[in-house]
Amino acid sequence: MIKLSCVWRDLILVNYPIDPGVLEPYMPDHTELDLYHGKCLISIAGFIFQDVRVLGLPIPFHQNFEEFNLRFYVKHKHRGETRRGVVFLREFVPNSGITIMANVFAREKYRKFPMRHSRQSQGNVYSASYGFKVKGNWNTLSATAKEEEVEIVPGSLEDFIAEHYFGYNRWYGERSLEIRLQRPRWKYRPLLSFEVHCKFEDFYPPAFVPYLYGQAHSAQFISGSKVLMMPSRIF
Repeated sequence: MIKLSCVWRDLILVNYPIDPGVLEPYMPDHTELDLYHGKCLISIAGFIFQDVRVLGLPIPFHQNFEEFNLRFYVKHKHRGETRRGVVFLREFVPNSGITIMANVFAREKYRKFPMRHSRQSQGNVYSASYGFKVKGNWNTLSATAKEEEVEIVPGSLEDFIAEHYFGYNRWYGERSLEIRLQRPRWKYRPLLSFEVHCKFEDFYPPAFVPYLYGQAHSAQFISGSKVLMMPSRIF
């Protein structure tokens, strides 16, 4: 079993309401949509990947880089337990190694694009920005937040968006792959503002574009932590 450890830092997530029917073709078998107070949400997310290791060994030239992804939220029932998880629709990174490894061994949907980021702390304000270049255009996601880190309250919107310990992918033969995440509970920074400047039609399926250009439902600035990821089972 391949285990991958890394650190995810300074996650900016912006969430949009979407028609559940748009997500049906992307649903892993034996999962159902997880709704927030009856709303179906998708999220764009930008963050920093650090200290990537496979079976405890560092991957050369892949120790500190950006990721930008599009995700939605599902539930899976297993032996009386309801497991809340994430399905990744598209994931962008600036290097080939992670792209090849994740796509081959976990059926992820990684693509390689030029990327950049900035992070800074000034007074009691913390800010971060993530960008990736597609068809000559830089797409950006940025946010500012209070410096202080706050505990995530169970049952809150931050809890719904951030606190997932499983990932689900479509597998071969109408089966699904479950990936388990081991990490501490995250904290978040109270958000002050965020901006999204993306030409979504350049890199996402047409059915998603109108929703991503619509009014955002909410946004979060999550601190992150060390994460251990491992395939759990195929079902």
